[in-house]
Amino acid sequence: MFNILMIVIDCLRADHVSHYGYGRHTTPNIDNLSENSLFFENAYTQGTFTLSSAASILTGLYPETHNVLTFHDRLPENFPTLPLLLQSLGYNTSCFPGMGFFSPPWGLDDVGFQRVEIMDVKEGGETEKRTCDRISASFARYLDDIREPFFSLIWFFDLHASFGGVQIPGGERYPPDDSGNAKVDRYDSALVHVDQNVGAILARLKERGLFEETMIIVTSDHGDLFDEHRLLEGSRVGGLLSNLPGLKGKIREKEYLGHLGVIPYDEVIRVPLVIKFQGGEPRGVHHGNVELIDLFPTIMERVDESGREHRAQGRVLTSAERDPEGGRVVYCSTKPFDWNALMTCARNDEYKYVRVYPPKLTLSSIWKNPRKFVVDRILAGDRLYRCSVDEENDLGAEYSEQRSRLKSLLDGWRKENARFREEELAVLGVKTAEKSEYTEEEERVIQQRLRALGYLE
Repeated sequence: MFNILMIVIDCLRADHVSHYGYGRHTTPNIDNLSENSLFFENAYTQGTFTLSSAASILTGLYPETHNVLTFHDRLPENFPTLPLLLQSLGYNTSCFPGMGFFSPPWGLDDVGFQRVEIMDVKEGGETEKRTCDRISASFARYLDDIREPFFSLIWFFDLHASFGGVQIPGGERYPPDDSGNAKVDRYDSALVHVDQNVGAILARLKERGLFEETMIIVTSDHGDLFDEHRLLEGSRVGGLLSNLPGLKGKIREKEYLGHLGVIPYDEVIRVPLVIKFQGGEPRGVHHGNVELIDLFPTIMERVDESGREHRAQGRVLTSAERDPEGGRVVYCSTKPFDWNALMTCARNDEYKYVRVYPPKLTLSSIWKNPRKFVVDRILAGDRLYRCSVDEENDLGAEYSEQRSRLKSLLDGWRKENARFREEELAVLGVKTAEKSEYTEEEERVIQQRLRALGYLE
């Protein structure tokens, strides 16, 4: 048996990692790890906000299969998650999160981790985010007294926090006027600091003689947008909406669009993925499309020698399976709030088909966030992007064959998710996530945290 360490850097888009060709030298430690690992050029997330994406990583299932689609969903107890299965195989399981999804009431702390170091609490009950240097120090102490083998999940949240006025330790690496976008400069500065802590963790493993025989995964749950796309990108009436009373000048007032409830552009769904296998092999560059749900079966295939089947929708990343012509199609679906549109996409090597299912027309959905509701209704429908060119112009009419093929695959994928949920998981006696009934106090905590993250106005 060997140790497993998974480092998830929240909000890290692949194209800001220097090993992926970024102009700034933001990630020397991740780059060095990549040189001696299996490096995935085209890895994609299955959900564009943390709770849903984390559930997919931990289960190997698509969001519409495990059903953690909104902020009010949670995995039921005893769901066959990665930490729960590894614990049954003798692993000591632990989690070091930098945000609240791994604490009550959301419940990701209750999916098989024997030890979760949750956020600290200030006087008065106000919660405080745990920065990457505090998390890496906690993990170092954990290594001093842990018994092997271990599976540890480290979840850095500093890139997300870099937009909320959180001071970056060591000051600004990049001056505010360097890129022309102060938010990008703060993001890259935070990334440099996160990378330093990744390096500190790797150094600690080497000091303890654990590095060579530890499987190390570095990835992200989703990326971010920095105003590369207009909020109503792809909508023919977007310009008209921006001139309506009450909305004039507000459609583009958010320089930072983030990742929540936006069209699944590559800046949001393409994430870094590096795997250093125990013993150092295999290594090299993987050019084809892969998904984060592939991590679950890849890990289980290497640790479980019983031969039992683990029902997952991902595929083993080291298998000899060849990509079909046009490349493996990867999928994503996101619906963080009931009053949001459901954003879905199917992407192969060159084309991306996007379909937006509008939110239901109810008084409640309009009242929750009227501007977002109007935007999502206008975005409803589908579009085809040729990703090698841009993700601005709908080319569905010009490339009708590619549009039809990806549309058919997306429709079939959604049906397969429903079938898998109702048949495959039922064999295990597993119930998928359902809307949770929270107490008034729990609901207050959720609203407070979402507002602090900028998800609620």
